[in-house]
Amino acid sequence: MYQNKSIWLSLEEACQILGISRNTLKKLIREGRIPAYNIEGVVGYKLKKPDVESLIKPVQISAKKKMSKKKR
Repeated sequence: MYQNKSIWLSLEEACQILGISRNTLKKLIREGRIPAYNIEGVVGYKLKKPDVESLIKPVQISAKKKMSKKKR
């Protein structure tokens, strides 16, 4: 199977990776939480794959929260 190993992602590809809407991604760009680039001769913004992946972080659940969920 072909895997795109390109460093550049379209907005749609970034949305798929992050599981968010296009509007949410544009908000993240406007807020400066993820940089977007204009590449001369290419239509639309592009994002760097490592920048997109850097937004994905593991969640740390405290033992206290785990205990309260078990009581329900």
